[in-house]
This record gives sequence, structure tokens and C-alpha cells, in this order.
Amino acid sequence: MGFKEIFKQIRLRDGLGQREVAKELGVAQSLVSQWEAGKCTPNYETLEDIATLFNCDINYLLGFVSSKYRSQPPIRSEIQEIYNALDEFDKGQVLGFAKSRLKGKKSK
Repeated sequence: MGFKEIFKQIRLRDGLGQREVAKELGVAQSLVSQWEAGKCTPNYETLEDIATLFNCDINYLLGFVSSKYRSQPPIRSEIQEIYNALDEFDKGQVLGFAKSRLKGKKSK
């Protein structure tokens, strides 16, 4: 398998639409569609972003290795799902907590 098949497979496995992936990567949805059609391939920087988004290795995305793909959906999806289920007050609490944790890590 090449990039176009692998990319589409992991996008669908993670339950993401082309529009969602495009938004996460900061590209046009039409570009995501072109990748899946094999009309073009992302540049290296975008491949790095895709690998980060799907928690996999660039070599896996390009079809060079058969492993390096985690079997579970990325934690990012789970966090987003939980966050979306919260009311506005709780969302504020979660964001405040996360920001305070980040500040604590940066000061160490």
C-alpha cells in the first residue's frame, strides 16, 4: 500500500472526515481529497503533521514499514469527545486546570 491508501485507511479508522482532517492540518479539504485520490502527496512538513495527528510514523504513512501504527484511536479524539460533552462551566474548569499544569511543567 502507498500513502493514499494508508492515509485514507487511518483517517477512516479514527472516524475523521476529510473536512476534520483538513481543519486539523490547516489545509483545504480539496487537498485532502487529492491526497486520497493519489493526485499529489503532502510535503515533508505536512507529513510530519499527519503523523502527529494520527500518532504514527512517517515511514508507515509512506508504506515503508508495516508497523508503527497504534491499535487504538488517538488520545486526542478521546479528549475532544469528553470535552465536547461538558457544559460551558466545566469546559472552563478543564481548560484552567490544563493551563495551570502546563505552567507548572514549563517552570521546572
